[in-house]
Amino acid sequence: MCIVIDANVFSMVFNSSNSEHVKFLPILRWVDKGKGKLVYGGTKYQKELEKADKTRRLFKLFQDAGKAVHVDDNKVDLEEAILEQLVDNRAFNDKHLVAIIRVSKCRLVCSMDVAAQKYLRDVSLYPSGTKRPSIYKGHRRHEKLLCDKNIVAICRTCI
Repeated sequence: MCIVIDANVFSMVFNSSNSEHVKFLPILRWVDKGKGKLVYGGTKYQKELEKADKTRRLFKLFQDAGKAVHVDDNKVDLEEAILEQLVDNRAFNDKHLVAIIRVSKCRLVCSMDVAAQKYLRDVSLYPSGTKRPSIYKGHRRHEKLLCDKNIVAICRTCI
């Protein structure tokens, strides 16, 4: 399983004192103990990580352990610029997430941003052959998304 974690859920996924953490704990377990990997990249995502110092340090630890895959920032930024041209809507402020998926082919995103979910699920924003991602929102039934079928090529190199 490869997953992109939206900044709006960093605390829910990585902070055990967050009241919502139990709903997102399966992600952390899958990455820490299973085959799961975090996928990230691009200038905007890097800035979001810098603002969340504890999360940034965790990403570094996961990367050192082969559990985080850094997608080429330039490629993500280029895709984000393309999306900027495709969608002229202020509500779409998470173009970088779609850009990461376009570059990595990642099939899973964790986000609680309702506005972003509309765009994350929009098939027209993905090139032919790229599946739109499933969205993990902390529901018990979402645990089934944490499976081997959601491991894409970019994440298989270190399994």
